[in-house]
Amino acid sequence: TEPGYYELYRARAMWLEAVGEPGDWERSPDETATKYLPAEGMSVYTRIAWSLSTDYQNVFQQTRIDWNKMRQGCRDIETRWPNSL
Repeated sequence: TEPGYYELYRARAMWLEAVGEPGDWERSPDETATKYLPAEGMSVYTRIAWSLSTDYQNVFQQTRIDWNKMRQGCRDIETRWPNSL
């Protein structure tokens, strides 16, 4: 597998959301960011949580997704790709 292929981690989180225990998918972005892609900082956390956030009216109130980690992930993305839209 390609460790930097984000879709793999997003698909894992989606699978956990569908068939895992409560809270499993919410731990997935943190685990990916710290265990599998630590050089990415929180950007991978943000990408995974953001992609699943559309399943909720307010992902921060309805899940354990952490806004501070999401914010740091946005900063990490901006740092790595400063000219990206």
